[in-house]
Amino acid sequence: MNPTQAQRALTQVLESVTLPKLTKKDQQVFEKRLEQTFPSLVSKLYQLYGEQYDFFFHLQKLVLTLANAFASRKRKLKNRDELRLKNPTWYRSEKMLGMAVYVDLFAGDLNGLKEKIPYLKSLGINYLHLMPLYKSLRVTVMAVTRFLTIAL
Repeated sequence: MNPTQAQRALTQVLESVTLPKLTKKDQQVFEKRLEQTFPSLVSKLYQLYGEQYDFFFHLQKLVLTLANAFASRKRKLKNRDELRLKNPTWYRSEKMLGMAVYVDLFAGDLNGLKEKIPYLKSLGINYLHLMPLYKSLRVTVMAVTRFLTIAL
């Protein structure tokens, strides 16, 4: 699907759905981001599912899901999004310091980890990679993960 077709598809989707109520500013931000990302997204989806009879229905559902998620996003996170858009390489900053932790060994469980956040902040750590977060079933040599069940 070329960019012109993607733009036409987006126009049709937006005309056929009722988006959640947003402030004027949020509406502009959402539509701008959607216009920027939709061509790439719909192109990839079309390669996989474009021949399905209900492809347009799924595009509608995708846009509604994105809009509802954006509408329910906290203002603090929306503000952070704006800062990150102004600095797209924020994650490569020398101010970013991460740590990988085995939650059970480091803090016992997620509540214990929550209690250690002030300590981690005092060390300058501002993001964590939590391991292992999900329960896994042992199937011979491979571990199959249940992505809906938190391990701790």
